[in-house]
Amino acid sequence: MLVLDTDHLTEYQRGTSTEAHRLKQRLDLSAEPYATTIISVEEIMRGWMAAIAVDVSQMRTATARAARSGNAALAC
Repeated sequence: MLVLDTDHLTEYQRGTSTEAHRLKQRLDLSAEPYATTIISVEEIMRGWMAAIAVDVSQMRTATARAARSGNAALAC
């Protein structure tokens, strides 16, 4: 069994880089099953949560600025 670490799994999911294409080809040619670990899943989810937190923070900042400027339409 082949075990993909976080870096390999991320490249595989993106699928746009030369490395991702090469990895997909190697996995397709391999007779072995492949999997990942729960640690990789957690690391990827933490990355998603961090990205969401940044987006929410930026949205709150924009809403607060709009409210301070008196632009109620943007604050909603």
